[in-house]
Amino acid sequence: MDTIMSYDTIFCMMYVDAMLLCLGQMCGTAVFGFGVFLMLNTKVSALIPTLSTLNLANTLFITGIIITCVSFLGFLGALKENRCLLITFFILLFILMLVELTVACLLLVYEKEIDRFLEKDLTESLMKSRERLGHHSGHVPVLWDPQHK
Repeated sequence: MDTIMSYDTIFCMMYVDAMLLCLGQMCGTAVFGFGVFLMLNTKVSALIPTLSTLNLANTLFITGIIITCVSFLGFLGALKENRCLLITFFILLFILMLVELTVACLLLVYEKEIDRFLEKDLTESLMKSRERLGHHSGHVPVLWDPQHK
C-alpha cells in the first residue's frame, strides 16, 4: 500500500510541476505578445536615440521568447519524464540566474554612470525635438507628453 501511495504522490507532483511550468509558458507568451504589441503601437525608442534598439518593446519581446522556450523545455521534460530535457532546463535556469545576478551587480556598480548617460541623452533628445518645432513654440512633442504625466 505504501508503494502505491508514494507512486500516486510522485505522479501528482509531476503533473502539478507540469501545470506550473505550463503557467510559466503562458506568462512568457503573454510577455512576448505584449512586447510585439508595444513594437507595433509605440514610438518610445525615439526618446533615447543612442539606445534605439534597446527599448522596452524589444526587451519584452526577447524576454518573452526566452521564458517561453525555457518553460517549454521544463514542461515537456516533466511531462515525458525525459532526463535530458530536465537537465537542459535546469542548466538554462542556472545560466539565466547567473546572467540576472551579473546584470544586477553591473547596474549597482555603474549606477552613477548610467544615470549621467541617460540624463545627458534624454536632455539632448528633448533639445533636438524643441529645435525641430522651433524656439518660439512652447509645445513639447507629442512623444514627450506621456512621459511627463
